[in-house]
Amino acid sequence: MSGQYVRYPLPVRAGLSPAWLVVTRSCVLQVLCLWGNQERKTNYMSKNMTRKGLAVGTTFALTLAGLVGVAAPAHATTGITVEPSAGTSYNMISGEQFNLRVFGQSNYAGTFSNLKWAVTNAGAATVTVKQPDGSPAASETPATNVADGSFSPAGSSSASSATSFVVTPANIGTAAGSNLLGVSVPAATAATIEVRAFIDLNGNGSFDSASDLSANVATVTFTKPADLTATTTITSPTEGDTSIVASVSFNNINNEQVPAANVGAFFTKGDGSTLYPTASVTATVLASNVATYTASNNFLAGQTVVVAGHSTATYNGTLTIASASATQFTVAITNANIAAASGLTGITATSAAANSVKSNSTWSATDKFKFTSSTVSALVKATGVKVQPLYKVSGSPASTDTVATAATAVVVARKAATIVGDVVANTTGRVTNAGTAGQTLLNSSFQAKVVVKDGATTPAGVGGAAVTATITSTGLQSTAPAKTLTVNGTTYSSSSALPGQGSVAKLALTTNASGEAVINFTSAGYSANDTITVVFYTENLTASTLTITQVAASYTATVRPSFFVTTDGTAVSVPVVVYDQFGGVPADKYDVRATFDANNNGYSAQATTAATSGSNAVTALVGGRGTLSITDNGTGLGVNSYDVTVQERLAGNNYGSTITTAVEVNVHIVAAATLVAATVTSNGTQDSTTKVYAIAGPVALSLVTPTAYDSVTVLGAAPTSFTGALTAQNITGTVSTVANATTAAVVVPGALVTVSSPGMLFQDGSTGRYTVGSITVSANTSGVYSVNVYSNKSGKQTFAISSGAASATTTVVFAAAAATTGTSLVIDAPDYVRPGSTLTIKGLLKDKYGNNIDTTAADRIKVSYTGPGLQVGSTPTAYTEGVAQLGYFLGSNDTGTISVTFSYNSDGTDDVFTSDTDLTVTKTITIGTAPAAAKVNVGSFNGKLVVYANGYNGKKISWKVGGKWGSAVAASDTARFARVTPRKGVTVSVQIYVDGVLTLTKSVVTK
Repeated sequence: MSGQYVRYPLPVRAGLSPAWLVVTRSCVLQVLCLWGNQERKTNYMSKNMTRKGLAVGTTFALTLAGLVGVAAPAHATTGITVEPSAGTSYNMISGEQFNLRVFGQSNYAGTFSNLKWAVTNAGAATVTVKQPDGSPAASETPATNVADGSFSPAGSSSASSATSFVVTPANIGTAAGSNLLGVSVPAATAATIEVRAFIDLNGNGSFDSASDLSANVATVTFTKPADLTATTTITSPTEGDTSIVASVSFNNINNEQVPAANVGAFFTKGDGSTLYPTASVTATVLASNVATYTASNNFLAGQTVVVAGHSTATYNGTLTIASASATQFTVAITNANIAAASGLTGITATSAAANSVKSNSTWSATDKFKFTSSTVSALVKATGVKVQPLYKVSGSPASTDTVATAATAVVVARKAATIVGDVVANTTGRVTNAGTAGQTLLNSSFQAKVVVKDGATTPAGVGGAAVTATITSTGLQSTAPAKTLTVNGTTYSSSSALPGQGSVAKLALTTNASGEAVINFTSAGYSANDTITVVFYTENLTASTLTITQVAASYTATVRPSFFVTTDGTAVSVPVVVYDQFGGVPADKYDVRATFDANNNGYSAQATTAATSGSNAVTALVGGRGTLSITDNGTGLGVNSYDVTVQERLAGNNYGSTITTAVEVNVHIVAAATLVAATVTSNGTQDSTTKVYAIAGPVALSLVTPTAYDSVTVLGAAPTSFTGALTAQNITGTVSTVANATTAAVVVPGALVTVSSPGMLFQDGSTGRYTVGSITVSANTSGVYSVNVYSNKSGKQTFAISSGAASATTTVVFAAAAATTGTSLVIDAPDYVRPGSTLTIKGLLKDKYGNNIDTTAADRIKVSYTGPGLQVGSTPTAYTEGVAQLGYFLGSNDTGTISVTFSYNSDGTDDVFTSDTDLTVTKTITIGTAPAAAKVNVGSFNGKLVVYANGYNGKKISWKVGGKWGSAVAASDTARFARVTPRKGVTVSVQIYVDGVLTLTKSVVTK
């Protein structure tokens, strides 16, 4: 057989499996010929019979060829299908064109040369049909109509109100799905139109179900604009937002085919009033093509306004605001001939309608018709916004083209007030400019964090805040030389694929209870000074761009103290620590080397024989630390000097690169007698009797929590960077040897001096080292030590100083806590007071470090007393040494309760006592005898086991002895329950329960 093969279903009887035949067009002819030849060869059949045979044979052949319709099961396919050209719904807005397309199914290999469309218009509506351009992809809405088609029976060139008619396309497309039909009815008409595509096999111009190949019937329903309903969703508006976002979708409508230009949204306040009010101008200055208007306004840069009232008409019109403040706004005037003028009044500026109405937003399945308002003044919490859907059959909709129902939303309070991003400070990262810049170790794992805080007087972290981040880094690639960035476990080898780039979603994060969220990074293949930028977002806040720069490690060697002291021929230990700029240490493949250097400034040759390089020393660096042991190889007193470096250890006693700058270390060779400390002094006035040194002060308090820190190790924060001021008091003195009849005292260079006082913060005066409770420092070459002390405790504090066997004591007076620093207010008063007694109540005010707070201003304190009694003395007007006392005498017949309240105003500027730092406490005191202390016990005497229950009146008391239970309800606060013991001298375990709660377990020897 020849020709094009087509697969068609062969109808079968119920209960039989369908059979399939492969048929060609030539096969049809062969069958016809077969029957024709049979007619000629057979003479015994009549002419009538021959005709019947020919008819049957023809029908059978056409059936096989799929050209004649034969009853088929409901599930059989039709060969061609009609569906919407875009979207899936068959519903459309009256006045809009709805486009259908026809395409062949997998079992159809014919052409569409005889394509026609049968239209059923039961309601006799005026139906307009068009042949849309089929060139766009099947999922697109065709852009243009290329032909009207022809009608049968005859109608107008493009419209008909006939109840049924056939449309013949003017052009036939060959591409799959390229044959379309556009159907519409007038905007004021609701209608249901049925459309059937068919292949007119018999060429008679009408649909014949018995012979033509038919598609499914598409039922298109048109809804009048006035009857539309819509779903309008407003993205939750948040306090401080400067725009409003909403999406609109028409219910039961094929939104994909609705022209975007015809759909809009009208933005207003919740009550329908404008978001863009009018401003009355009181003065105008025109200069350099800029008009500066003086007017109270709520305008924002970027809004458009209609300016009216200028005497020069060319200055009026719709203009864009260049800048705006609460009292002025500016616009650019394009009139090149504008002359300077001032004082123009009577001008108004009204926000242009374009600010409130938005349209022409392309439909998407995700965002629907999404509209964003023009810039508005920052939204205020608890106010409302409204979005009204708009629709116009043709042209851009105006605010009056309303359809469906408006949606409203309440502006929610913004939880966050600030959002700041930073590099996480650790051994691979450090902050170089808080909130904007940091450095990270080249090609390492590091972190960036975001901190979200609220707007309280003392800001607190916002837990559970949704945060997103955009990440940028250029030059990522997978090909050699590869450069990749891993973000929270996902490795990126393309810069355009990073979170937040183009259409890629931003990285989603959630803050922890402290308001922090962290991004984990790993860089590979980066070069020094390559950057990564991160921008964090939460609610309507955007953090400053965080720029992270990749840098190589740079190591620094530190030697403390600055010099060392020993005697001739005695080794001295020189500790060395090495850290990079992040606080990391080098690998354990380096040595610390001390190289003798007679050219150093500190060198002074030993008196008898000079030392040489033979005194060089070396030790392995392990974990960034190593201790050199240096022994001079000269004789006599002097100063030997060494250059201390860190070098890579190679095989064969060789060394590679040096990773640190040389540190000069001087070793003083002194007489043994000069190393024995006998006295240590201190600054301050020494008492002639007690010998205690006193620094009168008062020294200001340092309101920080004492924390140890060493700048050498890099990580951590120096106390000087803590919130609150640090005020140092220097303690300094001299360490000397003993003096006798023949020898004067001399200073002890390098003497170790320890200064201590519990809870105090100390700083080595010459370094960035801070310690808590005590510190040990080295005296300089003149025997002088220096220590800075900081205290968050007021009053006189005592410091012990020692060096060897020598010791001294110094006191320092620190100032009283400021009246504004109170953080703790408690009431000191009994829970019960007896009638006929005097009640004393105290309010105790302290700061966070336990210091008493003194106040003088009356508006810092408020005391109230409610209850019986006669006041003794006056109501306190201040806290004196942290105490405000109130007294009342109670009569012998007084009963009831007393309520007393103490309040503290931290700023002392008002008597409201409601700010975040104000304090208010209340206590209730009962007039009467205090109940007995609640207690249970058990004992044994006189052959009985006795359970005692004090203070449990009305409670159920249960006891368990040897697996046996007993119970009773206490009838008073001094209840007793006894049971006979079986014999004496037996140890039993007794468990006592109060209202089912085990309260006591005790072993008792029966008596």
